Parts: sequence; structure tokens; C-alpha cells
Amino acid sequence: MANKRMFTMKICDSDAFLDMPLSTQCLYFHLNMRADDDGFIGNPKRISRLVGASEDDLNLLIAKRFLLVFENGVIVIKHWRMHNTLAKNRYHETQYLDEKRMLKLKDNGSYSFDSGTPLDDSLLVDTFKNSDSKKLIGEQAENKWRTSGEQTENKWRTNGEHSENADLDLGLDIDIDIDLDKDKDLDKDKKKDKEINIDKDKEPYIPHMASSPSEKKKPSKKCFGEFKHVRLTEDEFNRLENEYGSVNTEEAIKYLDEYIEMKGTKYKNHNLVLRKWVFDAVKEKKIKSNNSNGNKRSAFGQTSRARVAQELDETYSMLAGWAGTE
Repeated sequence: MANKRMFTMKICDSDAFLDMPLSTQCLYFHLNMRADDDGFIGNPKRISRLVGASEDDLNLLIAKRFLLVFENGVIVIKHWRMHNTLAKNRYHETQYLDEKRMLKLKDNGSYSFDSGTPLDDSLLVDTFKNSDSKKLIGEQAENKWRTSGEQTENKWRTNGEHSENADLDLGLDIDIDIDLDKDKDLDKDKKKDKEINIDKDKEPYIPHMASSPSEKKKPSKKCFGEFKHVRLTEDEFNRLENEYGSVNTEEAIKYLDEYIEMKGTKYKNHNLVLRKWVFDAVKEKKIKSNNSNGNKRSAFGQTSRARVAQELDETYSMLAGWAGTE
């Protein structure tokens, strides 16, 4: 197992990765560091306990499809070949060959169970530039390394490895999209995330949740009228009294209260209803009542005058009669 591993920002800087808790992200890095050259890990639970991660962190990585799991408990880093470019002279094939045969490689370099092409280790990068070095086998290759000694080996490691690998790494991790596997859509992933219980001792990380300002409590409303149908806040009632007067306000509330009792009508905003038509209706009702009383009084006055005139006429007739007899 190598002591150095690489990570591509196409995965580590994605929303799907950054939305996970920090403990889950940390476990992902540790699993990558301890995987073999094909990305397989045979003891993921032991590593989780070793680094202080919970079982939920491991389950979340599996649910998010950052890890592919086999029936025997072995896991593989899904985006292993997107992270790492391997050299043939340093590559050691995994011991989990049966599991490896079950995998396919997608165009973007990620593992999959269903889609993609069979794995081809011949695509691994060869760090030897000239063909002569590739043909050195057996004693010839061994003698060459022996004669060069530690100085040559150190020089190759300090100068050649960094420069050659840096050049070889360019363009190998190019990927149009991060494949989080088409096997399961995002909705299924979200459902699985909800099913995973976050450790109660840890503060849960809720992605895309901005701190909203505290909502103001709505003022309570009081019931007015004989039947308690009219509901107003104390501030609304005081404003009505200031604008329309206390007498008119009480009459309007009584009118609306009785109207709701008779009709069964429901209003969302009684303050608005009072202002829109109830005060006008009460005012119109008063005007009609006054006109009706005035007409009655005028009619009564006319009949009284007619009776007085008739009585006077009768009196004059009587007096005229008496005068004629005398």
C-alpha cells in the first residue's frame, strides 16, 4: 500500500460532498489513505473506530454513493481512479480479485456495478519514458539499479518522480461531470440520508439552512359583540374608536355581530370589514330611520290641521244656524 494518495477537487469541492458532516468527510479521507492500489478496503469498520468516526458516518458515505459495498463487507472507493493516477512500476493489484471483476469503469473514471466498460489495468500510467527502460528485466535491470546506488535512487525520487508524475497527472482527471451514479437518483439519496440517524452527541449539520430572523408573534384578538363573532386586536379597536368615535364603533360592532349570527358569514379580517362597509351601512340605516320618523310626524301634523279646520267649519255653521233662528 502506498504512503501517498491524491484527491481531485471535482469530488471534494462538490455540493454532494460538502453537504456531509465534517466527521463523514474526515472518514472519507482516512479510507482513501488506507485503501489499496485499486481502492479496496477490507476493514472499513475498524478504520472508523480507529479515527473516532461513528457508524452513521460510514453509512452516509455508502448512501451517498461515495463508497460501493460488497456482500462480504468489503468496500471500494467509487471515484478512486478519478483521484489517483497510478504507475505500472508501483502498482500492486488488490487481493480482492473476485470483487474487482464485478466492477466496471465509467467514462469519467468512476467505478460502477452496472454501466461502463470492464476494468483495464493496461491503462495505468507508466513512469518510464523510454522503451529501453521498460525492457530491462531480471539481472540486467537489477544490476543497473545496484550500480546507480542510493544516490541515483534518491535523485530519481527527489527530481524525477515529482516532475514526471506532475506532467503525467495533467489531464488524467479531466471529467465533465461528477458521477454520483445514475443507478439511484437524488430523491432516493435524500430519503436514505433522512433514514440515517445522526449521533445525538454530535450537533447535526443541516445543509442549505440560513439563519432566519425570529418571527414576530401576532397580537392576540379579542371577541366583541353579544354573540362574540367580531374579533379585533386591542390596537385595531382603539384605532376604530379614535377615527369613528366610541358610539359609532359600538353600533358597527353590534351590527356586524348580529349580521354574522343571522347569515353565518365568515370573514378573515373583521377590522377591514368594519371599515369597508359596516360603518357605512350603520350610517345609511340611521338616515333611513330619521326620514321615516319625519314622514310620520308630517303626516300626523296634516291630519291634525284638517280636523281643526273641520271642527271650526262645524262651529261656524252652528253659530250661523243659531243667528238665523234668532
